[in-house]
Amino acid sequence: MGALGGYASGAGSQLGEEVAQLAEQYQGVPYVRGGADPSGFDCSGLVQYVYSQLGISLPRTSEEQFTVGTPVDKDNLQPGDLVFFEGSSPGHVAIYTGGGDIVAATHSGSDVKVESLDDVANADGYSGARRIVSGGSSSESSVPSEMTYKEIVDAAGSKYGVDPNLIAAVIEQESSWEADQKTGGAVGLMQLEPETAESMGLPRDQRTDPLKNVMAGTQYLAGLINKYGEEKGVTLYNTGEYGGGNYGYANSVESKKSAYASGSKSIPNSSADVSGDTDVLSEMDDLNSKTADYQKQLIDAQSKVFDTYTRIYNSQLDEFKLQIDNYTKLQEYNKNQYDLLRETDFTSADKYAKAEWQDENDIYGVLTKKKHLLKTNRNKMFMTKLLLLK
Repeated sequence: MGALGGYASGAGSQLGEEVAQLAEQYQGVPYVRGGADPSGFDCSGLVQYVYSQLGISLPRTSEEQFTVGTPVDKDNLQPGDLVFFEGSSPGHVAIYTGGGDIVAATHSGSDVKVESLDDVANADGYSGARRIVSGGSSSESSVPSEMTYKEIVDAAGSKYGVDPNLIAAVIEQESSWEADQKTGGAVGLMQLEPETAESMGLPRDQRTDPLKNVMAGTQYLAGLINKYGEEKGVTLYNTGEYGGGNYGYANSVESKKSAYASGSKSIPNSSADVSGDTDVLSEMDDLNSKTADYQKQLIDAQSKVFDTYTRIYNSQLDEFKLQIDNYTKLQEYNKNQYDLLRETDFTSADKYAKAEWQDENDIYGVLTKKKHLLKTNRNKMFMTKLLLLK
């Protein structure tokens, strides 16, 4: 798809259809003032969230969203266009879905729903529309030839769900914002090792490209955070996933993150040429999708192994319990026989007791081995479960 921050490349009409279809999936989600996730949306929160799911970063409020993209006449609306209402500083925004309809989070007490554009325009006043994605036939290019470092960081944060302040802090910690920085085998703004870059779909010889480097580095960071939590994930970004982590590094990054969040630090006012980046980013997305599919298949296979171990363990456990029960009954029977023989013939009783004791001892030895086998299988089952949890 090649989505870059508030811009998008490729067939815009197709991407616009995706935006509209995705937005319609959230029908029925309740209106929540300030809401920006599927637990509850306000109007601009819905717009921002839907576009972020397709890798496009938009501002938070309807007033700010009215300043991005390109203006479009009401008669030329396409699916995915943003339509605005309630004055010159719009207080309401919706997504055009085609056929004269829009989808929006309307007001308190209501849910996300599809409505008639004209009905809402007549009730609230029509302010205008903005196109965030352009069709492939458009004479204008919706892909910027240049992006600021801030736009790159925001786009990466939106795409992979990582706080831009954290991304900025990692970049400063790693490279001091030097795109050509090389430390050992690590290269670029986020200091990517060759193997790390390639595992994210980025060729090692393109690690000095700011946009590609930050996208790949943020994707790697997001994976660590999702798996281990933010603090542990940041420690492992420095050492590698199996390097143990560096908490001193994480503390320094956290301090810088706070500084960026408070405004006492700011991202350098530098720009990067991104005109040739969209194809590589699309390839990265494709590789990531294939990787996710493989991981799902691997988890499914591991789940089947876990289920098999569980069935074996439960079956052996049931058999063991039955044998223990039979062993207990045998001991009781032998004791009764011994008591009867002792009343009439002590010598025979003594011989009987010794013989049965040997038999019982042999049975006990077998049961002990089976108990050990059960313990081994239980440990295998738990180890398999731990692998699945990882």
